[in-house]
Amino acid sequence: MTALLERVRPTPCRALALASLIYATVLLFVTLVSHGPAGRALDNLEKASNGWVAVQLVLPLATLWAVSFAIFGIGRLRCADVGWQVSAVLPAILVTSLFWVAVQASLWLAVVHGGGEPTWDSRWHGPWGAAFAPLIVQLVGVALLEETFFRGYLLRQVWLRTSGVSARGVAVTTAVIVSSGLFALSHWPRLFAETVPGEMADKLSWAFLFGLTLALMFLVTRNLFLCVGLHSLFNAPLALIEVPWPNVERVWWMWTVLLLIGWWTTRRLRSARTV
Repeated sequence: MTALLERVRPTPCRALALASLIYATVLLFVTLVSHGPAGRALDNLEKASNGWVAVQLVLPLATLWAVSFAIFGIGRLRCADVGWQVSAVLPAILVTSLFWVAVQASLWLAVVHGGGEPTWDSRWHGPWGAAFAPLIVQLVGVALLEETFFRGYLLRQVWLRTSGVSARGVAVTTAVIVSSGLFALSHWPRLFAETVPGEMADKLSWAFLFGLTLALMFLVTRNLFLCVGLHSLFNAPLALIEVPWPNVERVWWMWTVLLLIGWWTTRRLRSARTV
């Protein structure tokens, strides 16, 4: 797993601190804006554009632009240092597409096996462009921002700073836990505004587990854009048939775990053959 982490430049502490400060500041600002008049205006614009101009596209892109100043400007990092590699795009598209097909097939089989009659999801009754809009918005908005910052940037930089003072296994574990913990905490402002206080701990724990899983996926597959794809399909499943959200969630987790185990096993077998 450390092979991916070793191929990255260290960034100055001031750049790391500034990038984190910018992210946190913009996050709080976005939370306030999204629940005010500006947020309602963006919601109206989203409806008028059939979902193509959405809050989850405009604000994350603005955040990514601001954070990039610290990462690439002050930090002097390259795109590859945060997982942005052209060679990773096509494999990510292929695996994400197959993952989506597997999820849809599983959902269809579950409905048929339960004696139900599969019916098209309501979004497919309208323009197909509107059906794809939420997924595209995730791919170039929220999912791209969060995977780049927490997995591509923070995870690797935390590892660089801990690998010199601890064993590699400890450094990897620390990097995964810290980046996943900060990922979970980044959802606190929105959860505070929208969630019942008694449910806060459960939702933060879930966000931590979600971040932990995608951190492991990044380390095993070495493909940040695949993590972006899986993240996007969780937030915007693009379901073909009408199914309850808990069913979609369970199937997403099932195939994510299978993909993670399968990829890790394949990599271990290949490594064993080269020894």
